[in-house]
Amino acid sequence: MILFAILTVFIAAVTYIWSARGFYSSLLNMLVTICSATIALGLWEPTAYLIMDQVSDQWILDGAWGLALVVPFLLIQMLLTLLVNFLLKANVTITSTANYIGGAVCGVISAFLCAGILFQSASMLRSKADAIGDAMVVREANGGSPVRTSGMLLPYDRWFGGLANKLSTTTFSTSTPLALWRPQFADEPHLLRMSPNDLFLKYTYKPNDSKLRGRYTVGRGKQIAIRELVGDTKTVRNIDGSDAAANSYVEGYVVQFSAGAREQAGQVVVGPGMFTLIMLNRRTDEVVTVQPFAMISQAKGDDLEMGRWRFDTPDLYVASAGAGADPVMAFEFLLPQDDFVPIALYVRGIRHVLLDESVEPAKAIVAGNEFAAVGEYATWYSNGGIAEITGGSTTITTDGAGKIDTKRTEVNDLPIKATNSIGDRFNRSFLDGLELDGKKQIVNGIATLAPDAIMGIGSDRSLIVENFAPGDGSIIVRVDAGPKSRWFIRGDKSEGATGAPKLQDDKGQIYECVGFYYKRNNDLRIRFTPGQPIKEKTELPSISKTDDTIRFTLIFRVSLGVTITKYLVGNTLIDELEPGLKYDAPQTPR
Repeated sequence: MILFAILTVFIAAVTYIWSARGFYSSLLNMLVTICSATIALGLWEPTAYLIMDQVSDQWILDGAWGLALVVPFLLIQMLLTLLVNFLLKANVTITSTANYIGGAVCGVISAFLCAGILFQSASMLRSKADAIGDAMVVREANGGSPVRTSGMLLPYDRWFGGLANKLSTTTFSTSTPLALWRPQFADEPHLLRMSPNDLFLKYTYKPNDSKLRGRYTVGRGKQIAIRELVGDTKTVRNIDGSDAAANSYVEGYVVQFSAGAREQAGQVVVGPGMFTLIMLNRRTDEVVTVQPFAMISQAKGDDLEMGRWRFDTPDLYVASAGAGADPVMAFEFLLPQDDFVPIALYVRGIRHVLLDESVEPAKAIVAGNEFAAVGEYATWYSNGGIAEITGGSTTITTDGAGKIDTKRTEVNDLPIKATNSIGDRFNRSFLDGLELDGKKQIVNGIATLAPDAIMGIGSDRSLIVENFAPGDGSIIVRVDAGPKSRWFIRGDKSEGATGAPKLQDDKGQIYECVGFYYKRNNDLRIRFTPGQPIKEKTELPSISKTDDTIRFTLIFRVSLGVTITKYLVGNTLIDELEPGLKYDAPQTPR
């Protein structure tokens, strides 16, 4: 109600101002506003992608969609207003009554468009679903489906979204209309802001943080009861509150996430609303948007077995298991058995086109697997069928690789150790650039520190920072890559390899290097960026081969309970651990 009152007062105030200024001025302003809004909407998506491509700070990324709409609108509005005022300086004399009425009519149109742009932009900022008033989309209590609420007394947001979509196919039509590619325009900000009550999730990803790996269907062209497709008797609803079609089938899409999709705790957290499937009816040109009702993902970090999770309660969100690189998940949508073609999948606002545009007319990408029965499909995914869609593991070069007999090597002599200790004690007052959690553990950041940042024995415990945060279901593993180490980063085998250091477990899962600790005399550097792993050795400090006073440690996050068997640089195997080292002891701050 408060939000409705604010928008109503804004529209009323703007309408009054332009009514007082007269019909002629109000008409020109209305035309300027219409042009500004139209151009801003056309520039919105490419501008957002441009911002995401240029920045890495998450707080900017989380505001990219809103900024990409409101900033161009305001700039274009200002420039067009200056141009119109310069070209059309004279006013037009109109009778008093017509002047006020005409000014009010044009003013209310301008006010509505401005309110729509501002509200839509504010809605596309990272915040809780009810941060700017009552939530416009909520998870249904019995079934978990995202559905629209009654919203404001006058649904300004849906009116504006509907107008933008309508104009994109009529007066201001283009070859890529908003109504076709983003029919969820009015609902999307509210869908993306949904999150568990105890978490504050990212609003968006960068375009390369998710990759579409494949498609499958279950029961397409068959008569299978919804309860069998879904797996329970709870009703799956569309966003307008209507029940899913009785004669439906399952569309599944396999998505692979990179490190940038991880939340600060180190996991990829997903739920309905973050994913929207766009379907086009070829016969009627009807466009349908659908949210997932279930998903498939790795059940445990130390096991490759997949589990299927049903979004059947309002607070059910699923986190990736463990810390393995590039987790893979599949998302399932219940769709009507009709002449619909999937054209786009949105992952956190990022569009993945589902059409093969090399043919005319464009056709949907072919499903890698089409299952006629639910049992056949269940056997497939539980036996690792999802991994087959993604193309399996990368070939590793083993020429010249060594072996370490871990039974005959003292633990302190191994170049690898499971510990979340940084290696020194630091004064939290000197850690600018590093983010800490409530337990005084480093959770993210890059910093170059002064020597007096290190604290000695007997220092005030309340100021001491000495650990990296392992993250839920994960632990920290340190690798000695300094000049005295067998795994020296500039050693013969490592220096000849391209790519970044990695660890691999006995199940074939890869763990990326998420940071380092470098110390050379007074030069102290810490990097711990779980959401931005090291991809190339060029991101590491330059280390002399002859200075053996350097301490250089690589930081990895690995899944709790796994057995590490290999150390690699890029796809080159440096050493194999025999037997592998099992890390099943949780890490807690001291």
